[in-house]
Amino acid sequence: MANVPLPDRFKALLEQNQGLLGTVSRTLSTYGEILKENRLEFFPEYTDHGIDHITQVLATSEALITPEAFAADVLGSKDIAFYTLAVLLHDLGMHLSLAGFQQLLSGNYVPEPSQPLDEKPWPQLWQEYMHEAKRWDGAKLHQMFGDEHTYIDTPPLERPNDITNKHKLLIGEFIRRHHPRLAHEIALLGFPGAGTDRIVMAEDFTSRDRNMIGLIARSHGMDLRKALNELRRLSKVRTNPGKVLVPFWMVVLRIADYLQMDATRTSETTLRTRALASPFSMSEHAAHLSTLHVYWEGEDDPERIYVEAEPETSALFLKLQGLFESIQKELDTSWAVLGEVYGKSHPQLGIRFRRIDSNLSDPGFADSVSYVPDRFRFKTHGELIKLLIAPLYGDDPAFGVRELIQNAVDACREREHLEGDEYEGLVKISVYNEGKRTYFEITDNGRGMDAEEIRDFFLTAGASYRKSEHWARAYQDELGKSKIIRNGRFGIGALAAFLLGDYLEVTTRRVDTNYGFSFSTRLNQEGIEINKDHSLPIGTRIRINLYQIYASEDFWKDRYRTMRTYGKSHLLEWYTFLIPKLEIELFNNIHRYSISHDPMPNDENLKAWVEVKDPNYDRIIWTYDKKYRDIEVSCNGIILSSPDGFHKANFPIPKWFRHPSVRILDSENSLPLQLNRVSFSHLPVFTTELVRTIFKDYLSYILINPVGLEIAYQGLEKKNNVNSNYFRKEYVSEFSAVVWKKTGFLPLCIYSMIHKLEKDILYLIGLSDEFSIENEIVKSLPENISIVFRESFKGYGGDLFRRVDELIRKLHVGDLEEVFFNDELREEIASLGKVKSPKFVSFLQKAHQLLYSHLISSGTLNKFIFIRIISDKLYPIDSIFRDLIIEYLGDDIVIPYNLEDRKKKFPKAFKELAHFMARHQ
Repeated sequence: MANVPLPDRFKALLEQNQGLLGTVSRTLSTYGEILKENRLEFFPEYTDHGIDHITQVLATSEALITPEAFAADVLGSKDIAFYTLAVLLHDLGMHLSLAGFQQLLSGNYVPEPSQPLDEKPWPQLWQEYMHEAKRWDGAKLHQMFGDEHTYIDTPPLERPNDITNKHKLLIGEFIRRHHPRLAHEIALLGFPGAGTDRIVMAEDFTSRDRNMIGLIARSHGMDLRKALNELRRLSKVRTNPGKVLVPFWMVVLRIADYLQMDATRTSETTLRTRALASPFSMSEHAAHLSTLHVYWEGEDDPERIYVEAEPETSALFLKLQGLFESIQKELDTSWAVLGEVYGKSHPQLGIRFRRIDSNLSDPGFADSVSYVPDRFRFKTHGELIKLLIAPLYGDDPAFGVRELIQNAVDACREREHLEGDEYEGLVKISVYNEGKRTYFEITDNGRGMDAEEIRDFFLTAGASYRKSEHWARAYQDELGKSKIIRNGRFGIGALAAFLLGDYLEVTTRRVDTNYGFSFSTRLNQEGIEINKDHSLPIGTRIRINLYQIYASEDFWKDRYRTMRTYGKSHLLEWYTFLIPKLEIELFNNIHRYSISHDPMPNDENLKAWVEVKDPNYDRIIWTYDKKYRDIEVSCNGIILSSPDGFHKANFPIPKWFRHPSVRILDSENSLPLQLNRVSFSHLPVFTTELVRTIFKDYLSYILINPVGLEIAYQGLEKKNNVNSNYFRKEYVSEFSAVVWKKTGFLPLCIYSMIHKLEKDILYLIGLSDEFSIENEIVKSLPENISIVFRESFKGYGGDLFRRVDELIRKLHVGDLEEVFFNDELREEIASLGKVKSPKFVSFLQKAHQLLYSHLISSGTLNKFIFIRIISDKLYPIDSIFRDLIIEYLGDDIVIPYNLEDRKKKFPKAFKELAHFMARHQ
């Protein structure tokens, strides 16, 4: 049988009522068995919370109470009974077993009547806790598990054998946070075990009595005044409800529990023989071992507790220093409460100590240790932040505009999620003169901010509201996935506003409040005054006094960025969605967008777009539609680009394709963006699949459409390295050229990747104006000959060589592929008097052996301007493209001229690429 001894004076008072003594003794015996076992299934690394701890708290409690309180005959048997059971309960929840925890989450462990303190049931608390845990940063993970890369998954409670030590530590942290509440509910419901079994506490007591006992136990983990407010709700009598001095015992318990800080609660052997995974547990054990002695009898100050400690590191020094400061704060609050509650009725009630001191505050302590006993850490100054902002964003005000737009749009999306379809989000930007000053102002009717968000996120560099538990509870589902699309992630957006000006005025009101806040600030301002304002509308307004260099109308009206495709976009145009709506006004004139709006996240009509599948993103789509060509990449409706438009986040697309217009929806912030959002920190994982879909779309276009003089696929690059004065019209690009054969055709880029000259000889032929692709020359080609047509031009063929001199030089050194010309061009070259090499004659002789003699015999030579034998070096080998060609076209890659023949020859391609082909029909 477990034995929990009572202090002498407590025991003497309790023995005055044998009925109460019997109830307390039975409860101590029953619950003492749990404490005696001291398993702490979810706290394998914690300090002692067993019978010894309860005994020490009771002993400390007796020692804390002043002799005057005992002598005044105000403490009765019922006081001792209630307090003893409260001490027994205060940490009992930490002894919960897995079976008990399962009962806790079953939804059936609910006190009747339910406590107003506990608005959320246990299953909801657990769900919210897991949401939070899955978002813990590296520092928190390291503190909990000793590894910042620990993966958090929901413990499989239904499979006990699969519960790991990590799961136990995770559950333990949840119980630790809520064990004061659990102590209260154990008093009302009993200690939960397997199934619905419970060990009921003090059955002889009424429900109201158990509620009081539970509240005393619970109060050690609550703000003392909040506990007193709950007491007022339960009883009209505040000083001694039910003839028990409840507020007094609340004070005694919290101080007595705090004072359990010496080495008796842990063991040095434990630290030496057990590898503690949690740095938090290690520090707790070490802190207890560092506390050598607690002196209760001060020679010169009887109301002072003196602690002697020898912390071996500065971290332990700071931990103990913080503990002592917390105890002093509790002592101050406790004495204030005792005076308020018992000052008139029971002035004798008090605790022996008002102060705590330690050798850590002695002047000579710093000289006695090998470390510097002080807190050292990196700090930032407002001026440093200002210095970092400019290089990060290129000192360009357009970035400030972008960041403010992002924040405003995010706020509107959050409010839309809360209020539904009836809400219409609106962001307004205006640049205007007022007196001698020019202002940039952005207003949104989004969710707004409260004082806590202003302090902890808006005004704190590097603190992102999106990463907070408040945001997670409101905008994440049960799996920890975001319910909305949000751009904010780094917590530096507000700072970028100082790229525009040095003075900000902010007004904001959160959607669920009756008043808002207003303030103004400079970047390095020491103190910011936040004022309440009941007249504000819901949303946020930021007004910036612009730097003088940005204050002219010409600056804002003429600031366009040139895009890669030689279009242009205004520096205020960062946002690409229609909803929330964005309105821009420049000096009283409405500014109209010059870019096309992207499909909305819920749009299903995406015929012009190709989707790239990736489970880490909500949607990835791309297009070659000219309508969207000016913007290459956007994420969540914000363009990824520098203000000049030429340094975008690009994907490694093969050179014969233009970069597509890519649109990314990323609610989980998976896209690896650099801090300034101009480019990627590394290529996204979906890059390969993006390139594959481009190749599939291109191949589908070729297979489903009739062949023409060139491949007219919109995504092909139109390369032109020649002075346009040489041409009558744009020639067929080498990227869109078609290789013609007797049995079919194929794009030059596909041909050059697969074929070698040993297998086939390819001729590049310039066409005269008299030639058409229907000419019989194609159908009459020999099997081993392939030709590529180029449209007519004047001059010497600048796309093949810059000038005749260069041609002759290459002929001499043998660098150029074999070339031969019709008589007219050959005579023109010869007349320059520069063709002296016998190699030129050998080319003509070799040509007669193949196509040249064929053209002469057929009488069609004069229809061609030049003929050139080219190799397969025109394109680099792309392994992704090559693999797709082999997969869908096989070994014989020649595409028949007839569509039905294509379907028969390439059935896999027509089946698996059908949705791509549908786009081009």
